[in-house]
Amino acid sequence: MKKFRLNHFITISVMLFGMFFGAGNLIFPPLLGKEAGAAVWIAWAGFVTTAILLPVLGVASIAKSGGIQKLAARVDKRFAYVFTIATYLAIGPGLAIPRAGSTPFELIVTPYLPADASQLIPRLIYTALFFALAYWLCLNPSKLMSRMGRITTPSLMILIVLMFIFIMQMDTSSSAQVTGRYQHNAYIGGFLAGYDTMDTLAALVFGLVVANTLQRYNMTPTQMQKTTIGAGITAGLFLGLIYWLLTSIGHTTSAQFPDTINGAQILLNSTVMAIGLPGAILLTFIFSLACLNTCVGLLTSLSEYFTLLFPRFSYKGFLAIFVIWSFITANFGLNTILKISVPVLIFIYPAAIVLIVMELTRQWFNYSRQTYQLVIYTVAVISGITALESARIFVPGMTQAFNTYLPLYKQQLGWLVPFLILLVICSLFEYFIKRRNKMA
Repeated sequence: MKKFRLNHFITISVMLFGMFFGAGNLIFPPLLGKEAGAAVWIAWAGFVTTAILLPVLGVASIAKSGGIQKLAARVDKRFAYVFTIATYLAIGPGLAIPRAGSTPFELIVTPYLPADASQLIPRLIYTALFFALAYWLCLNPSKLMSRMGRITTPSLMILIVLMFIFIMQMDTSSSAQVTGRYQHNAYIGGFLAGYDTMDTLAALVFGLVVANTLQRYNMTPTQMQKTTIGAGITAGLFLGLIYWLLTSIGHTTSAQFPDTINGAQILLNSTVMAIGLPGAILLTFIFSLACLNTCVGLLTSLSEYFTLLFPRFSYKGFLAIFVIWSFITANFGLNTILKISVPVLIFIYPAAIVLIVMELTRQWFNYSRQTYQLVIYTVAVISGITALESARIFVPGMTQAFNTYLPLYKQQLGWLVPFLILLVICSLFEYFIKRRNKMA
């Protein structure tokens, strides 16, 4: 086995950053910078909570627990099976991978097509080429670190920094007006915007890719755990830097482009204004690299997991299935994918956050299985009702009751207060039971 060196650690950290940083990570910060106005850095703090802090904690929880299935098994085996597969499919061919294939086309190719032209054939051609390249990159997972950690991701980071430098050289002005989801509570608005990156869910599956990469080095299980957590923290620092650059672009150019409705438009308008047509070409490379990196990371982790789950089937067989599935789903269009993704994320995200928090505090409180079940299933019910409501499906009695009595429910955080209350009550109850047993 090879000896693990500092340059290997940096390469793995950069690779993990690249897997996290996809299309959503590019387009949400500029829009936040524009819409949050004078409250931009309060909103940015909320965004960082769910787009950086929770993913880093997610990587740490996977390193400590030994995998997403073992983490979810704290509740029970049935929940572990359902939650793990649902998470993999949600961030895989169900949502995130098709979004990675469709977003560059919608945001970069579509604006240059004739207004009355059909998008069907151009989208089929683009996504076919995109997923063919992704399939080739995923064929040999052992080369993933060198390809992503040393070539594609560093190239992406350099291009983003160049874009920032070009745009910041313009005469820019920011708008102080707070709009959109940031009007009532800027922090919560940013917190919910961070959901859309899907990185907390991704953190629960990327840990497997990092673990498999580290197995080629002469490391003990404890060293692997510490290295994985360190790589997660380093990737989080890279994310923070890039998010700051992108948010600054959206904020400082907000007065120039008041009518833009998404982050891609902000970046396109800003780069074209800064350097003309080369700006559009630069942005094309940025979007394509970002989406390709995330797509490759997700396809690899998904195929490796299902190979472990069903060892009779090969890694390449699962890879082909998920690539074809993602290719088909991507051609339904970005708007359809995003419409489906919102309720799914609202449902899955709270359970993922709760599992991460409980895993990282378990060494102090030693939660019982009953505590896990009570807390997780309560959170699942509340987030399920919230998700249905976001899809315009109302549960008689419960939807209205939650709207009336649950704090933060209208902000889609109705699960938070019950989670904290139940966790405190259950922890105190278990403490006193154990104390009484010791005294008996």
